[in-house]
Amino acid sequence: MLRTFFLLSCAALATTGRGVERYVAPNGSDTLGTGTIGSPYKTIQKAFNVATPGDLIQVRGGTYRENVTLNGKSGNAGNPITLKSYLGEQAILSGLDVPALTWTSTALRGVAVPVYVAAYTGPAFDQMFFNGKPLLEARWPNVPRDANGDWNFFSPAVWSAVNSTGNTYGTVADSHLAAASGAVGWNRSLNGVRAVLNVYHQFTTWTRLVSNHVAGSETFSYSKDLGISVNSADESGSAISFNDDRYYLVGEKEFLDVPGEWYWDRTSGLLYERGDSVYWIPGRRETQASFPIVPDGEHDVPLDRDVLMWRAAYKAAAHRLMFGSNREAVNSADARSPAVLGEFEGEDNVFRLPKLSGGQKYWWRVDAVMPDGSVIQGALWNFTTAAGK
Repeated sequence: MLRTFFLLSCAALATTGRGVERYVAPNGSDTLGTGTIGSPYKTIQKAFNVATPGDLIQVRGGTYRENVTLNGKSGNAGNPITLKSYLGEQAILSGLDVPALTWTSTALRGVAVPVYVAAYTGPAFDQMFFNGKPLLEARWPNVPRDANGDWNFFSPAVWSAVNSTGNTYGTVADSHLAAASGAVGWNRSLNGVRAVLNVYHQFTTWTRLVSNHVAGSETFSYSKDLGISVNSADESGSAISFNDDRYYLVGEKEFLDVPGEWYWDRTSGLLYERGDSVYWIPGRRETQASFPIVPDGEHDVPLDRDVLMWRAAYKAAAHRLMFGSNREAVNSADARSPAVLGEFEGEDNVFRLPKLSGGQKYWWRVDAVMPDGSVIQGALWNFTTAAGK
């Protein structure tokens, strides 16, 4: 039989004048916590479960990965239940799961290393993230990058353009596909691969499975079940041509060829990710390193955290990283300081962390070294590790 024990705390819950102030923190406890600032709950759900009209729920800084159900729980017009971040801290409610995965390097035909693989047998998912940033499911053709290194989804090149003749409802003809799927490319049939189709009137896209394709062929078929709008004529009474259509293919291991892409083999349970020592992070500033990962001010960072990353300055020739637990030593460090733990050429933006101590605040800074030797000092960032050894 499951029994839950509660400890009575001598600390009283603060009142707001209308209700009670309740606190939530990543290091709290739903069983032992009493909801005070010194003995917070661990989850937002727990705080809502016990809240009454007029209560104020203050959430300490950190990321909360939980589903919060509010059914049957409500304040009223004069006494709402209020949820807010604790003053000066950032609380993030995230719908992302963080599976425990062990990654190993592997090789794929036609794909330059590094490609990483991990066993994953959890629930199906549609999107994969790395440090809070979305990755792309492996696809063809690739999404191009703009001058800042961002994926440019507005470029026409995100689609493959079909031939000017030979396309009909249910059939795609594309000479680009012949080369890509032939002996010097994937060398395989694409039957069963998902095709995202922007066809006919092109106001809608459809996802259908490829059929009737052989390796090296420029044609494939898809189901002719796109709805009644495809069978209609345009306002002039003429049938709309299929010879100006666009499409792309998605979700195949062979398409995994640029950093920031992923592929999940649902049959084998293997998850693949195309990584690099220069990891893609969206956007960048011209002369200053930015976008720290671990995020600035992050709390309860796991002790097994092994890397720091940043967005490389666009015009920098190199970057210099300072790291340590002494704020002033990191903030005032120059090129000869013991706080300097790494020099990174070009766009290399991954630093391997030393062993971290539990409950410790760490400071770090990334300076941009310009081609003329001048140095643009970076912002001072920090994070605090979770308690433990």
